Amino acid sequence: MSRGWIYALGALLAAGALAAGLYFGYAMRVGPPDPTGSGALLRTPFTDLNGESVQLERWQGKRLVVNFWATWCAPCREEMPLLNAGRSEYAANGVEFVGIAVDQPEAVQKFVRQLGIGYPILIGGADALEVARRLGNKSGGLPFTVLVEPDGRISRTLLGQIHAEDLREWLGPPQGAGA
Repeated sequence: MSRGWIYALGALLAAGALAAGLYFGYAMRVGPPDPTGSGALLRTPFTDLNGESVQLERWQGKRLVVNFWATWCAPCREEMPLLNAGRSEYAANGVEFVGIAVDQPEAVQKFVRQLGIGYPILIGGADALEVARRLGNKSGGLPFTVLVEPDGRISRTLLGQIHAEDLREWLGPPQGAGA
């Protein structure tokens, strides 16, 4: 077997392990974001479900939980009820949840209606993957979630499915929930 085939096989196995880990919900910490990543996230125009251009700067001054996802991504679908509930639970804390779909608009609109998602959903397509890369997600895996502080700084990133304990660690207890 030639050296090229061995390298190709190794790369394929590594990619498969990453995909399996993400599919089965294993979360991974990623590298630090590019210093320009938060600016790219806040200023990149995405499209809302009505076809209007929206930038995340709209929510500047709030803490943002921004989740990159796709309709075909099983862990993405599994975490959406948590994100939906999190929006209600953390609204009094000044937190907004925003989903950025790496998918086709028609598929996203149908999916959002079926699931009854109550937080803002934006459609990013390939631009969203580039923004996620600049935020430290070099593999392009999904789901990928970032916490943006009110000053626009990225304070947390998570590659893989997010869980309730992650949100509590990132955001603290919801107001009125006790310590």
